Parts: sequence; structure tokens; C-alpha cells
Amino acid sequence: MKPIRLITIRHFLSCYHLLWNNKVIPVTDHILGTMAGGAADSSFWLRRLAAHARLVETDSGRRLSVRSAARLLSSTLQDQRGQGLSVGTMIMGVEMHGVEDGRLPGDDNKERCQGVLYYIDSDGSRVQDQYFAVGSGSTFAYGILDNGFKEGLSVDDAAGLCARAVSHAAYRDAYSGGFCNVFVVNKHGWRYLRHFDQGIGVDTQTTE
Repeated sequence: MKPIRLITIRHFLSCYHLLWNNKVIPVTDHILGTMAGGAADSSFWLRRLAAHARLVETDSGRRLSVRSAARLLSSTLQDQRGQGLSVGTMIMGVEMHGVEDGRLPGDDNKERCQGVLYYIDSDGSRVQDQYFAVGSGSTFAYGILDNGFKEGLSVDDAAGLCARAVSHAAYRDAYSGGFCNVFVVNKHGWRYLRHFDQGIGVDTQTTE
């Protein structure tokens, strides 16, 4: 069964289906990646990206920006075109507007933090937008997401929108699972927010 992913900008809530394991892979403490397509392919290249990010931080003392991470993954996958990879991933995080590498979001309160979201596929295509749905149920999810998304959504409202879109996709798409986990990414980094099991109707929210 293929998972679907949803991301909304601003608070960057990552809602995703999973079958029996986590489909979100941390790249750094401020960047998340999601998996769709071949789990082995997506997992391998995201973990390789995470290793590169650690090398950048160790060698230069500067952390990898979200834009640089997306460019690197896109370039790497372009070099692998024609090798039969199956990758559909999103790279997301928050960084200072106009700043590339080496600066923590929020270091200067006068600067504006900006959410950054990319979709990257097996051919190395790299697209930036406000939200994406990826996977076999994405067309159903977009019907809810396109209708409900607007600028300035609160964390709770964005989480609710994602949950509705995922639930609708899971209901309509036979290949999507029934679990939804939500992560929030802000200038302090990423954190797990809530878990929803559509099959038994249990919604578990963290106390943070």
C-alpha cells in the first residue's frame, strides 16, 4: 500500500499515512523528509542527505539550509536517472528569509522566518510550493486541501485540515493506510504533534 503525505506552509504540519513504520525521516534537527514510492530508495537517499548535512556541520560549523538540502537531493537523483529508482519525497523546514547556510532561524528577532517546502522525485525534479500531497491517494487529498487551505492557518486548524484530507484519501483510495501522524516544524526545529488511527477513531495528542 502506498502512503500519502500532506504539508502545509507556515507551521509546516506534515500529515502522512503509515503502514507499520514511520514514513518521516529527520534530515537534521530543523529539516524533515517524507517517503513515498519505493521505501528503500527514499529511505536510502534521505539518510544519505542526512549524513551529508552532518558532515557540513562538522567541517564548517554551519548547518545546511533547507534550500541547499533540496538542491543537493535533486542533483543527486538527477545523476541516478534511468536507474529504476522510485522516489517521491518532500523536504521541509524553516529558515531565515534571504539566508542560505549557517544561521539559526530566530537568531535575530528583527528578521523574518520563512517556511520552505520542496517536492523532489526520482528524475531530480524539484518544485517549491505552499503544500503538496504525494502518493496514490493524493488526488483525493487535494480535493480537501485545495478547498480548505489559506494563508495564516493556526497549528490546530492546519492539523485539522490535514487530518480531514488524509481521512478522505484513505476512505477513497484502497491503497492508502489508515494512520495519520502530524509533525510541526517551526524556527525551533521539528516535533511530533499528534497521532490519529482512523480505523478505531483514536486521536492521541502530545502534551508539549
